[in-house]
Amino acid sequence: MEPLISVSDYFDLFVEVMVGIGLAFNLMLFAVPMVLLYFLGVLAAYLLVSRRDERGIPWKKGVAWAEDPRKWLRLFVWSIAVGIVSFAGDLLVGFSASRNRPVW
Repeated sequence: MEPLISVSDYFDLFVEVMVGIGLAFNLMLFAVPMVLLYFLGVLAAYLLVSRRDERGIPWKKGVAWAEDPRKWLRLFVWSIAVGIVSFAGDLLVGFSASRNRPVW
């Protein structure tokens, strides 16, 4: 019986796919934080210019609790706590939430 695909062809295809996935992952690894930093910079510039021109923040009227900085801090602390509990739960159960496969 003669195989349809030789071992070297199979290995070449495997290597090409793995290199392609690795390049895509590396691009995403660097591109996503850069895009987020860009939009964060645009938002910061908008807020600084609107404050300098004394126009205020337009969406602040719609969010009543935005005036109290303690509530922002509480929201930040709660979100960090939820993230830590979620990560600890993944470790205890032994499964990654994103891949549904064992972490070990």
